[in-house]
Amino acid sequence: MKLFGFLKPKPVPFPQFRDYVRQITRQNEPSAKFDINENGFILTIKKVPIACNLKNLYSSYCADPRDRDMIVKQWIDTLIMEVPEQTWSEAQITLRPMLKTNEYVKLANLQMQKSGANDVLTSRPFIGDLAVIIVREYGGTLTAVTDSQLQKWGVTLDDTIRQALNNMSVMGFPAPVSEMRSQGTMVRGGAAAGDVVGLVFEYDHLTATWFTLERFRDHIGMKLNHDFVVAIPYRSRLVAVRAD
Repeated sequence: MKLFGFLKPKPVPFPQFRDYVRQITRQNEPSAKFDINENGFILTIKKVPIACNLKNLYSSYCADPRDRDMIVKQWIDTLIMEVPEQTWSEAQITLRPMLKTNEYVKLANLQMQKSGANDVLTSRPFIGDLAVIIVREYGGTLTAVTDSQLQKWGVTLDDTIRQALNNMSVMGFPAPVSEMRSQGTMVRGGAAAGDVVGLVFEYDHLTATWFTLERFRDHIGMKLNHDFVVAIPYRSRLVAVRAD
């Protein structure tokens, strides 16, 4: 008697997966242009650059490589959806703040210049090499707010940031997916054995963005009962650890 086994295929390396996503995206949008980077690529459609970080998509693919085609198709369906023009009153509820590196903002602006768009991605320095940009979230698609969009609405970047933060403030804080606890006893007011000394948040594209809210930073400080430092590996993951 012969026994037949069905092994789950191994995921391909990230660069090979990125090339596959680029190929399928081009089939759906033949006019699309791509600038490859270590996290994915910057996709330009109709002179509008879209920074595509494929790390989360790759993680979903690695969980079960057999679902590759479905995962990529769903991603493309949301990515290339047409976002309608909106008035300022219509757009306000869709605004979200988002953390991006200064390098990201620089590359996005260079890409707009290369594509012939007379526009810039507006941003506000936040902390370290991070800046806050504003995006419109519509039907699963994130569209960055540029200077020309602000002029159409007749508002300032401060207006959009204020509204985006207000929108975030009515949402519930994400719960940490794991906690780090002290294993020993520290003297002079340090963490005792069993105290929470670190929190890991991992959820959706807005996870890191929560750190822009002062109320959320206070929330972390209360949970850790101490000053803390934060690491943001990518937009869906945030790690906070006590400074001591």
